[in-house]
This record gives sequence, C-alpha cells and structure tokens, in this order.
Amino acid sequence: MSFQTANPNRLPFRRLLIVTGSLHGGGSEKQVYYIAKAAQMLGLRSAVVTLQENGIWQRRIEEDLGQRVRVLPQGPRWWRLIQLARLARSFRAEMVHTVHFYAGAYMTMAKLFRRMPVIVSLRTSHELLHRRTRWFERALNFYGADAVVSNSWAVIHALRKRTFIPIPLYYLPNAIAISGPPVQPVWRRGEPFRLIFIGNISHGKNASLLLKVVRELHREGYPIRGMIAGKGQMLGAVIDEAERLGVSDFVEFHGHVSDVYSLLRQAHAFFFPSLNEGMPNAVMEAVAAGIPVVSSRVGDVPRLIEDGKSGLLFERNNVMEAFEKTRWLIDRYDALMPVFTREALSRLKAHHAFEQFPHRLKALYLRIYNRYHGIR
Repeated sequence: MSFQTANPNRLPFRRLLIVTGSLHGGGSEKQVYYIAKAAQMLGLRSAVVTLQENGIWQRRIEEDLGQRVRVLPQGPRWWRLIQLARLARSFRAEMVHTVHFYAGAYMTMAKLFRRMPVIVSLRTSHELLHRRTRWFERALNFYGADAVVSNSWAVIHALRKRTFIPIPLYYLPNAIAISGPPVQPVWRRGEPFRLIFIGNISHGKNASLLLKVVRELHREGYPIRGMIAGKGQMLGAVIDEAERLGVSDFVEFHGHVSDVYSLLRQAHAFFFPSLNEGMPNAVMEAVAAGIPVVSSRVGDVPRLIEDGKSGLLFERNNVMEAFEKTRWLIDRYDALMPVFTREALSRLKAHHAFEQFPHRLKALYLRIYNRYHGIR
C-alpha cells in the first residue's frame, strides 16, 4: 500500500532514515508509524531501523505501508553502531530522525561515518530523562544532534529553564487518526461505573492509584468497577496490591490488548494517574473514543484536558483529590460527560489530528535541513 504525495512542493532531500529502539505496543512506537506514513505522503524514501524486532508496529509498517523494517543484528553496542553507520551510508541517508532518546546516541556517533543532520526525539519528562539516561548518553544527544524535537511544550520549557542545550529545540505534537464521531458511553444509575486505565504497568504510570480510588469509591457505596489493561514489569505487584487493598473483586486485569478502542468503548471514564509524561497517546486515544478523562496534571495533558472544561485533573499521586474528582464526575455524569467529550475532541482535532501531521513534519524537516546546510 502506498500513499500519494500530499504537497507538490517537495522537500530538498529524498532519503530519510528513521531509527527507533523498538516497535512494540507503546505510544512512542505508534508515532514511528505516523512518521513513516507522513514521510511517504511527502514523497520521501524512508528506511525504518529498529534495535528490537517483532513488534506490533513493525508489522503495521510492513503491512499497511508496504515498507520493510530493518532490524539491527544483536551484538555489543560498538558493533551495532558500526552496522547502523554502514546502513546509513549504504542507504545514502540525507536526514535521520530518531524516536527513542537513547537511539539518538547511536546516530550522533554514526555521523562520524556520514555527514547528515540528525534529529533526536525526546518523548518523556525532564525528570524521567535524567533518571533513565546516563550523562554521556545525554551529552551525545544534546551535543551531537542537530535538533531535539519534543512532543511536549512542558518538556521544552523545562529543558530551556534547567539545562543548557546548545542546539535548537522544536515542538512536534503527537498525531492520532480520528475516524468519524465517537460513540459516547451510556451509564444508567445503579449499574457498575467502569473506570479504565490503559498503559504500561510501570512505576511511572502509577496504575496502583486506580486501585486506591476504586477502594474509596466502593467504601462510599458507588457501584464502581476498575479496568486495567497493559503489561509491564510491575503487573504482578499491582495484582498483589489489589488483593491487599481488598478490591480484587472490583478490578479487571485485561493484560495486553491489540484493539484499544473496543475496550475503551466498554468504559465510562478514562483514569490516567501517570507521574511523568510528555503528551500521552493513551489520553489522546480515550478522547478519540469519546469517553471523559480524569488525569494527573502532568506534561502536556493540561493543554488537552482543561480542568472542569474538557475533563478533570488532579495533582499527581494525590489519592484523595483523584477520588474527589472521579466522584464528582460520577455524580454529574449525565451533564458533564457530553460537555467534556465534545470539548476535548475539538481540541484533539485542532492540534493532533493526523491530517495536519504531514504538513507539520515537512515544515520541521525543511527548517532543520536548511539550518544544517546554511540556507536562509
């Protein structure tokens, strides 16, 4: 399957190398798919390279876009770096876009073998970046890349305020395909109110906060049901905590789901208790599915979910505020749900719809390419 060029005014280069750490089921990996799709629409010849094979989005890129994904052979880091540099040279890459931050370190080193502008994506919070990466990885990215691109204004502002970055910082919003008006949920009083979380079950996503909110709502007599979908290193611990809190009878664990929207349509509200974010795909998907969002106030979530207008926000890890906001939504669901979902969907379409993404990607690439080559 191929896509026609979206704009007759073509970019001044033809070959784009897209490098990612993996193509599994996360939000960052989903954006690789959208970047590759937009690149085809812009008339670029792109090559997608991943450090790990057999991911969900690898299959989607190969099946939907008709584009083979190249997997780097296993081995020491120095060996993989050489293989990546060889691939960039043989492909004759004219620009590189890395999606996972640590993958950028490979490409800034690969510039020793081929002269080309390298874009490094930063898709997490400033705090999480410092916890998950080592100083030399940050140095290679921030001092070796030609541009850093983030999906979050909150991250960009934090970097400008706390860190000296000698290269340009650009904003590229996450994209999402929106297909028609969503089917809004129906909840009848007395029936279980289904509160869902979808995401990686890790410390940062903080899924256990949903268990505590479910416990408080159940104590208050609400017919609440929690739904947790996803997998991760803390899944076992969260299941154990549900037993310890006495809410295992009121919480369903769905594991990994391939059809997110079918599960979202079974819920009445989306609960997102994350501790660190850029712009989460999970919240965007919930809005696109037409269900109201109750989220922690992290990253760029407040740009999409304005408290009391397009959803509800609470301070991260604040159990009682999260409980109060969720209870407030349940008590006024018939009045609030259509207002929240309509306003949030309007914001989503205005800033994140895929239809705008090729144009934004083109403008970004052109700006970085011209700067790299000294063109004004």
